[in-house]
Amino acid sequence: MRKKMFGRLVAAVFLSSALYAATGCNESTILGQNLIPGSDHVNTLETDTFTVQTQTVYRPYDSLIANYQTHMSAGAITGDPVFGKTTAITYSQFGLPAVAFTYTGTNPVLDSAVLSYRYAGYYGDSLGQQTYTVYPVNDPSFSDTVYYYQHQQIPINNTPLGTVTITPYSLQDSVNVYGVMQPPQLRIRLSNAFGQELMQQSATGAFTNDSAFHKLLNGLALVPDTTTPGRRSILYLALNSSYTGITVFYHNSTTDSLKAFFPFNVNTCAFTEYVRRDYTGSMAAMHFNDTTSAQGDSLIYLQSSPGLFANITIPYLQNFPNAIINKAELIITQIPDADASAFTAPDNLFLYKYTGPSRDSLGYVYDAGAVVNSLTHAVQFSNLSYFGGIKKMITNTQGQQVAQYRINITRDLQHLISNNPIYPAYNYGFRLVVMDASGQTMDPGRVVIGGGSKANYGIKLHVVYTKIQ
Repeated sequence: MRKKMFGRLVAAVFLSSALYAATGCNESTILGQNLIPGSDHVNTLETDTFTVQTQTVYRPYDSLIANYQTHMSAGAITGDPVFGKTTAITYSQFGLPAVAFTYTGTNPVLDSAVLSYRYAGYYGDSLGQQTYTVYPVNDPSFSDTVYYYQHQQIPINNTPLGTVTITPYSLQDSVNVYGVMQPPQLRIRLSNAFGQELMQQSATGAFTNDSAFHKLLNGLALVPDTTTPGRRSILYLALNSSYTGITVFYHNSTTDSLKAFFPFNVNTCAFTEYVRRDYTGSMAAMHFNDTTSAQGDSLIYLQSSPGLFANITIPYLQNFPNAIINKAELIITQIPDADASAFTAPDNLFLYKYTGPSRDSLGYVYDAGAVVNSLTHAVQFSNLSYFGGIKKMITNTQGQQVAQYRINITRDLQHLISNNPIYPAYNYGFRLVVMDASGQTMDPGRVVIGGGSKANYGIKLHVVYTKIQ
C-alpha cells in the first residue's frame, strides 16, 4: 500500500543529547517599539535581563523523513566559507503514460528523449552555473512503500544518461516545447541509447503497468557536479507536476512530432533526496559544541535540515515571580556575513522545547498550538501566526538590513511559573531550528545570529507581566 503523505513534524523526535555552554547576555539595543502591552511601571512591568545560554549543534543525521513532500532539491554549494559545502541529489521513479502502453502507428522511430522537472525555485546565487548529470538508479528495493531519510544515498549505475549546465536565472522563463509554451523547467536531453531502450518495450512486457516498468527503469538520479569550485546554488524541483517526467519524441511511418510522456506518479513512484553538509574549514565548524569558552557562543549558526540547530537555555526561568504574563517573546537577530546577500536568511525559524534533562526528546511550545492527528500521527499547528518565527527585515544600529525573528512563548512561560501539580512544567531548555512548520516552504537557508553573549544583538527574552497583588 502506498504510504500516506503526512505533515512536516512528528510528535516526538529522538536525537542524541548535546552538551551546552553557559553564556551571559547584555541588553539589546534593537528590541523594537511595537511590544504590546507596554509597561505602566506600577503593576505592569517588563524585563529582558534574563541570562540566555546558547550553543550551535551539528546534526549530521536527521530523523525527519525526506519523502514527506514531493518538492525535492538538487545542486551543490562549494563556495560558502561560512557554512561550508552542501550536496543535494534528487532520486525519482516515473510511470507509464497508460496501462499496456504502445506507441502510436506503425514503425515508430525515436527522435529524442528528454527528462524534465518542473522548476520550483532556488537558493543561493542565481547567476552561478550548475552542471547536472542523470544516472539510472541501481537499487531493486527502491520503492514507494519505503520511507527514506536525507542522509541515505540510493545506489546508482555510473553510466551517465545525460548532462546539462544551467544557471537558476536561466530557468525562470517559460519554455517552448513543440510550439507550446510551458512553465519553467529543468530539461536534460537523454542519450539515444536510453531512448531506444524505451522504444523497444511492449504492452505485454515492461509497459504492462508501472510495477513492470520499474523493473526496467528503477528510477533516475539527478546528480550535481560537486568538484568544480564556486558552485553556489540549490534548485528546488516539483515532482508532483504534469511537467515532470520523461518525454520520448518520435515519428512513425505517417506522422511526425509524436511524443509519449512518462510522468511522475505520487501514488506509484518512489522518490527521495540526499542532502549532505560538509563543514570542514568553515567558520561554522569552529562553533560546534564549543564548551571551552567561559562566555560560550557569541554567534549561533543555523542551517536547514540536515544541518545546524541551536540549544537555548534560560536558567532559573521557572523561578520567575508568580505573575500574569502579558507577553513573552524570544527576539533573535541576524549577524550579517560576507555571503548573506546570496545565501539569504530563512523565512522561518521554529522553536521546540526539550522534555527531559538529557535533551534526547522534543516537545512543542504551548503557543504553537500543536495538535496530533490520531489516525496519521501527523502534527498540525493551529496557532502559527501568533507563535511567530517569521522573518522580518529591520535596520540595525549600523544601518544594515538584517533579519529578525520573534517567537511567542507567553503561554509556555505562564504554564511554567504557575506550578500546576497536575500538569507539571519543567525548564529543560529549547531547540531553535530552520523550519517552516506550516509546510508552505521548503525550508531553505542558513543564518548567523547573535548568541547569548553577543553584546548588542544576542538572543533576548523580553517579558511584559502584571504583578499579582
